[in-house]
Amino acid sequence: GRGPAPAATGDAVLFLHGDTRPPLAYDALVLAALAEPGTALAAFAFALAGSSGRPALAAVELGAHVRSTYLELPWGDQGLALSKATLASLGGVARIPLLEDLDLALRARRRGRVVTLREAALTSPRRFLKAGILKTNALNALTLLWWHVGATPEQLFRLYYGRPR
Repeated sequence: GRGPAPAATGDAVLFLHGDTRPPLAYDALVLAALAEPGTALAAFAFALAGSSGRPALAAVELGAHVRSTYLELPWGDQGLALSKATLASLGGVARIPLLEDLDLALRARRRGRVVTLREAALTSPRRFLKAGILKTNALNALTLLWWHVGATPEQLFRLYYGRPR
């Protein structure tokens, strides 16, 4: 099932991964983006801490930029912002253990534009550095592929984390 964000009291909701920091004045940026007619969801650009001078991490950022900007598919480590009314009309966030951010972006994209802001949210590169950039990107791609062919959320979780939920 899906659930709204019942604790949210403002007009907009920002979902953000725990290892990600939004840019300064993020609230004003989000509200301005969501005020644009036809915008269903707004996300920040993707940046990894310490990527300067590290071509492999910069390549990850570039891939995220292309996915987010041209395919209108940002992920939670970019922050996903919607008006509370849009979130409610979408039925809330899916209660699944993985890819709830992608699910939300896909549903929002059917309602209107999904915009990527120029300002970046800064994400920890920990998982890329710990497991390796190529391995992490391959795992992400495999998880997405398996999701598109109908794997259950529990199967995806087991693939991604290597353990049952």
